[in-house]
Amino acid sequence: MARRQPQTSRPRYLTQSPARRRCSPVPLNDDRVGRTLDRLFDGDRASLITRTVLGVVREFGIQTAQLHNDSTTVTVAGNYPDADGRDRGGKPTPAIRQGHNKDFRPDLKQLLFILTLG
Repeated sequence: MARRQPQTSRPRYLTQSPARRRCSPVPLNDDRVGRTLDRLFDGDRASLITRTVLGVVREFGIQTAQLHNDSTTVTVAGNYPDADGRDRGGKPTPAIRQGHNKDFRPDLKQLLFILTLG
């Protein structure tokens, strides 16, 4: 979606890393990734993210007295009629919009991500 390469292209580390070689021989393909993303969307993402963040903060002793917000955009080309922020299953979908992205490409749409660092 973010680049002009097939959806089925995966970074080498997903198929050739030591961690991948220790996994079961079930193939990692676009259907499996798609089903996993659908399940993640339909799940309770807020609780999942909260539990993950709190676990990482505890495990690695991350100080949270000061936090830093950083934003970035992912530039996309093409038509995404369902990515307009409407609810799906009671949850809002990501909204891909025109904007002032960091690629200096006002002709392309973008998805904005905000990351908080401790």
